[in-house]
Amino acid sequence: MSKLKIQHMQANLRRDTDSVGKMDPYVVIQCGPDKRTTQVHTDGGKHPQWHDCFTIAGSDDTITFTVYDEDVGTDDIVGSGVVYTSAVRSTGGMSDWITIYHEGKEAGEVYVDISLVVDDTAVLTTVYPSAMPTYAPAPAPMYAAAPAPTYMPAPTYMPAPTYAPAPGYAPAPGYTYVAAPAPAPVVYSTAPPGYVQTSPGVYSLPTGTAPAYYYPPGPQ
Repeated sequence: MSKLKIQHMQANLRRDTDSVGKMDPYVVIQCGPDKRTTQVHTDGGKHPQWHDCFTIAGSDDTITFTVYDEDVGTDDIVGSGVVYTSAVRSTGGMSDWITIYHEGKEAGEVYVDISLVVDDTAVLTTVYPSAMPTYAPAPAPMYAAAPAPTYMPAPTYMPAPTYAPAPGYAPAPGYTYVAAPAPAPVVYSTAPPGYVQTSPGVYSLPTGTAPAYYYPPGPQ
């Protein structure tokens, strides 16, 4: 029967057993008599990773993955999930997320990579990395300094023109008015129609009679 290699594990945990600070998770793998334990991911919190590599016989029907939070005294169980060895062997291996539960409620997911080991002479080994991987911090974004604004110089205006004083004008000439001579009296040789002579050369209408006008005026 082919053995099973388990590696490249990580988790997305919904249940947090630490009220202060981050959890320190690790995984216990159980398959029949075979039991393996990963290293503790210190301050891994809800997104731990484990770079251990295990080879197990896989003689039992199930492989149980149980996530713990390392604490002073008793470690807390975060959750556990199961993989069936028959399904792994029938498909030639698996790389997938499995759901873990705690007291009937979903506690998160664990990613497992399980492959078949055909060489019957292989021994059960546990490989530990020398240290947890370190990640370079994300570089700080570089922004170019905004250029200083350039303004056009203020326009130069010509001085206001100077005008010569307004010329003086001679006073208006005086005018002399000559009185028009009185018109010469009109002398009628005979009395106009309807008029009666009241004195020599003077004629008038009788009282209550409208005057009659002639044009042009003059002796009649």
